[in-house]
Amino acid sequence: MRHIVMLGAFGLCPIMATAQPAGDIDEGVNGYVATPGGRLWFNDGGDGVAYLICGPNCMGQDPRYREDVSDQIQDSYSLDELEDRQSGW
Repeated sequence: MRHIVMLGAFGLCPIMATAQPAGDIDEGVNGYVATPGGRLWFNDGGDGVAYLICGPNCMGQDPRYREDVSDQIQDSYSLDELEDRQSGW
């Protein structure tokens, strides 16, 4: 089973919230997440890491999205790293 989720622009976060990758990891399935900034991520349910497939605006952007140029987006995040980032929002 694969999940595809489009996150809303409520927080306008450039990376995904932890709920989707955590669910994929708990179920041991792979999933995909698109973010408001137009990035596409692959959640590897086996190794518990989210990998950036394509960068800003590759999927189209929410018109309300504003890039934070001071925020450096990595090419991959573990679930712990996502949780650390989310706690700072």
